[in-house]
Amino acid sequence: MTNLARSGSCPTSRGGALRCPLRGFPVPFALGFMRLDQITWQEAEAYLVRSRGIIIPTGSTEQHGPMGLIGTDALCAQTVAEGAGEIADACVAPTLAYTPAPFNMAFPGTISISEPLFEALICEILEAVISHGFDRIHLLNAHGHNPAPLPPAPDNLEPPP
Repeated sequence: MTNLARSGSCPTSRGGALRCPLRGFPVPFALGFMRLDQITWQEAEAYLVRSRGIIIPTGSTEQHGPMGLIGTDALCAQTVAEGAGEIADACVAPTLAYTPAPFNMAFPGTISISEPLFEALICEILEAVISHGFDRIHLLNAHGHNPAPLPPAPDNLEPPP
């Protein structure tokens, strides 16, 4: 990437992010973090050689008043996670936007799942990332109702053999 950047043949997007010359979209790790959903398994494998941290953002899909976006919590979680990932040079998982919000089901567009399903989903996600070697796992929450069902899973999960 250094040679491409020096030669001026590597186009940039906003903020000077490098763009992949083969794929044509922003390189997900050029800014000091990588989005797990925007890399290949080989890139994830290479990341795990140098680091074992991952940030898992959680938000919601619910009403936020007449002017607020339904995805506000998820968008905020993703933005904060990417900022933290950039500072810490960490991998950022896809945002978990389907969470408990039963109190907002009267508003069209809200999608709520049960607390037991949310807890089970978080546990399975944690088991998956642990199985691949991530051992510095940070849950970043941006939805007020999520902490109650967020499990004390890191204490209950065993690292892979």
